[in-house]
Amino acid sequence: AVAGGTTATVLSSGYAHGNKADFLFDGVRVDVNGYYDRRGPNIVVIDPEEGRVVSRKTYDIWGDPQGENMRLASDVAAIPDGHIVLVAVKDSGMEHLDGMALRAMKSIGATISGPLQVREGYALIGRKGGAALAEQRGFSVELEADLPYVVEVPPPPPPLPPLPGQMPGVGAGTAPGGSPQRDAFSTDASSGAAPSFAGVPAASATPASPFPSAAAAPASTFPTAPSAAAAPFSPFSTAPPAAVAPASPFPTAPAASGASAPPFSTAPPPQRPGV
Repeated sequence: AVAGGTTATVLSSGYAHGNKADFLFDGVRVDVNGYYDRRGPNIVVIDPEEGRVVSRKTYDIWGDPQGENMRLASDVAAIPDGHIVLVAVKDSGMEHLDGMALRAMKSIGATISGPLQVREGYALIGRKGGAALAEQRGFSVELEADLPYVVEVPPPPPPLPPLPGQMPGVGAGTAPGGSPQRDAFSTDASSGAAPSFAGVPAASATPASPFPSAAAAPASTFPTAPSAAAAPFSPFSTAPPAAVAPASPFPTAPAASGASAPPFSTAPPPQRPGV
């Protein structure tokens, strides 16, 4: 610390080289909240007249290049001239820096001319509308500058609300990015998960139901009747055939040629003698 002033320290490292974005005032850490484990540029703004932090934000340019570049440029444009701006990149993100965001970075003293490498660290102690007090890039960097006034260390920020569709307390995700919602004051240690460059987070597993599932019906101890064999398809009527009359044991008289035999005899019975 300097007499009547504050030593500001900024640390930045990519995912594979420490995965940090830390800010310290005279060795005391300034807590910053952010989704996806604070991936991307972390920016702290100091009002030099009041000696206090007026903004602490993160920008996940890796996860949402278009939206986060625009948000960063808009926020930096709103910073009053003369305010001190601290920048530290965590994990990755500056490889997607677009022209609009790059111009915003130059307005606070940055001298970079284009996007950085994947997972490259970057630290800046800049001034809005002026030259940088310190700037460095690399996979793991640390720099500091003496500010000629005392800057109060702010209290920890409140926890962030869950992202839409996410439940609080979810575990760490894959790199680059960490968990969808970090703990309010989590450490900067890497999650240890294997690196992954998938742009879409994996779908979360369906939570187990708190209610027991219905038991399956026990098997029957009685034999089941075999199912009837299916009748073969027939193109003819399925009505049963008419029963055939049994054959008579008595011979039948042949019918007269050309005439149909009546079913009963029409001749009168012969007369018996003596009647």
